[in-house]
Amino acid sequence: MRPVAGDLAAGQRLWQRLTPFVYRRYIDYGVFESLREMKMLIDREVHRKGANDNVKLGRGGIREAEFTVQAFQLIRGGQDDSLREPHLLTVLPRLGNLGLLDTQVCAQLAESYTFMRDVEHCLQAVADKQTQRLPGDELGWQRLAFSMGADSVETFRETLTQHRERIRHHFD
Repeated sequence: MRPVAGDLAAGQRLWQRLTPFVYRRYIDYGVFESLREMKMLIDREVHRKGANDNVKLGRGGIREAEFTVQAFQLIRGGQDDSLREPHLLTVLPRLGNLGLLDTQVCAQLAESYTFMRDVEHCLQAVADKQTQRLPGDELGWQRLAFSMGADSVETFRETLTQHRERIRHHFD
């Protein structure tokens, strides 16, 4: 984390003061309950909004992959500075190297996260706007499958489902 505007020295001092509260030196077991509650809130919000067709907010989406990694960052970032990194794809291998997550799980999450981000970018390129919603019609699915390099819509949907289930499994 770094300040980007205003008095940069003051911003740096503020971040140094806040860091011990964000990244606790010792494991705070109360954080586990807070993370469980936050996970339940995410699930409820997806259900309430009917966001299952959303690659970012829906089940097995980008947000669930990010939450999984960020939970480890909050819990272990106080003991290991290398986890205090904003880039998920940089942190995942570190979690594996530290033995906090199985290295195969880290590789799977990285692969699925990258796939989901690629889907998001294709959706946004086709719509020419900020969106994460999967298509509502067959032509939209054909465009998305083609832009993702899939042989067919069916193949693409199967691959998408596999990645979403993988992310969801690790999120659970």
